[in-house]
Amino acid sequence: MNVTITGEIEMIGDVQTFSSGFEKRAILVKELEGQYPNTYQVEFTKDNIAKVDGMTLGQSVSIECNLRCNEHQGRHFLNLNGWRVNG
Repeated sequence: MNVTITGEIEMIGDVQTFSSGFEKRAILVKELEGQYPNTYQVEFTKDNIAKVDGMTLGQSVSIECNLRCNEHQGRHFLNLNGWRVNG
């Protein structure tokens, strides 16, 4: 499922590297409109990590994401995985 998140960048995380070699980088994007604006964590993995380079706090962006769900030890985790950035 594809989702578009539009808002302002509130936080840019560092690249996290795991023992398996997997890498990810997360940002927080706060919606600017609506009665109850939400903040979303969007993760970038693999080749998409480079798309975070050059982003700045307060920058307005529109990010296209895949909605992903993973299971680990009976628990389910829902992630927004960014793949295209406009802004």
